[in-house]
Amino acid sequence: MTPAISVTRGDHTTYLKWHRARRFGTDPVFTGRRIVEGMAAGASVEVDLVIHGDNGFAVLHDLSLDQDTTGHGLVRETPAAVLRDLHLRGADGAPLPDKVMLLEDLAALIRQQGAHPDAVLQ
Repeated sequence: MTPAISVTRGDHTTYLKWHRARRFGTDPVFTGRRIVEGMAAGASVEVDLVIHGDNGFAVLHDLSLDQDTTGHGLVRETPAAVLRDLHLRGADGAPLPDKVMLLEDLAALIRQQGAHPDAVLQ
């Protein structure tokens, strides 16, 4: 297994963080593909959680669906089944094949794909 992604200077090691689950600044946010890639590489992968209409959590940053997804309205008013049918949007606003994940979807994906022992999901 490859070592976790880090930078070492002297006696201090800093593990790299994938902010909003992006490896590159141009990556779309919170795609399952990038989250799994980061976890496999041993990165610290940061995700945001927003309460949805069924009182669970959606893996999204904004309280509104309008910017990052193909949906409209507030996440807190949207049922889980509707969220799972929405697509994420790229930086250019175009819909992506990647769908919005709920926290349980993300947990199942990581459980299925595995993760580096040094990986951190936060």
